[in-house]
Amino acid sequence: MASEDDVELRRITLTNRTRRLREIDVTSYAEVVLAAPIADALHPAFSNLFVQTEILPDQRAILCTRRPRSQGEQAPWMLHLMAIHGAKVGEVSYETDRLQFIGRGNSVVSPQAMGGDTATLSGSQGSVLDPIVAIRSRIRLDPGESATIKMVTGIGPSREAAMSLVEKYQDRYLADRAFDLAWTHGQVLLRQINATEADAHLYGRLAGAVLYANPSLRADPNILKKNSRGQSGLWGYAISGDLPIVLLQIEDPANIDLVRQLVQAHAYWRLKGLAVDLVIWNEDHAGYRQLLHDQIVDLIAGIEAGVTERPGGIFVRPADQIAEEDRILFQAVARAILTDSRGTLAEQIGGRSLQGISVPQLAVTRTLRPEPT
Repeated sequence: MASEDDVELRRITLTNRTRRLREIDVTSYAEVVLAAPIADALHPAFSNLFVQTEILPDQRAILCTRRPRSQGEQAPWMLHLMAIHGAKVGEVSYETDRLQFIGRGNSVVSPQAMGGDTATLSGSQGSVLDPIVAIRSRIRLDPGESATIKMVTGIGPSREAAMSLVEKYQDRYLADRAFDLAWTHGQVLLRQINATEADAHLYGRLAGAVLYANPSLRADPNILKKNSRGQSGLWGYAISGDLPIVLLQIEDPANIDLVRQLVQAHAYWRLKGLAVDLVIWNEDHAGYRQLLHDQIVDLIAGIEAGVTERPGGIFVRPADQIAEEDRILFQAVARAILTDSRGTLAEQIGGRSLQGISVPQLAVTRTLRPEPT
């Protein structure tokens, strides 16, 4: 992610280690939304009807925007481009219609456009029913030659701003500078919270479960169906329920490192712009509840001071002071539930298998009566 612009860059290096000339087709693909997540989730087909696409062959880029639905609405502009350096570039083709790319009866796993019979993309643009951005470039690599491919996706408030970003990131040195700045910014951020790159990767995976609910980290289906309370049930615990909730249940003070990781993850998400309510339940029943509570508070103060008891912050609660129906509510709404009895954070994110859904036995409510002849 570029630190100066709203742009994501991906860099690929291809090297021909054989003794003969190679021709390789490189294809990018992304689906276009340009709307709030909730609007896309509720009415994806209707939302897509307002997206327009424009192919820019000279810049080897695609622009997308959304037709305004009201007079005062300002539509954003999305850009997507592929820049290739260090190799001979042959034919370049484009696609903005998902149906043309995927094909009837196919999926993104095996799209029509990636079949052996499809050499170039169709070049559809304009008001397509299901918008995507895809660019295919054919590159030629001599023996021992390397090519650097940069795929850039970004957004701007206007067409002029999007075009300015297209021109900027076609420059090889400016794009390399964006990678260097992003690396430096990432290192500073990790040092700020005293985390490693492995920690950041783990926290990123957990953030995926926060944004897109992962059944393996959510409550058991039997608990979900027991819940009878709504969002207002959280207000008594100073939690609004407007933000995603991550629930940590800790019982053994020996597993305090799990608390450290979750507090660190919360700080990492906050610095990345992801607001989450982290709820920590102190479930120590051995008589050392206050000792564990003090350890948790000290950890929070050492990593992320000043974020307790506020929206997007950390909430520490003794589990024995939470009513049973509220415990069910918390578990039902939490995007991820972690507990110290299930191992380390890495084991719970990556090694925990999906729990089987227990289906209740069918109960006969009435007897089938034979129809009269």
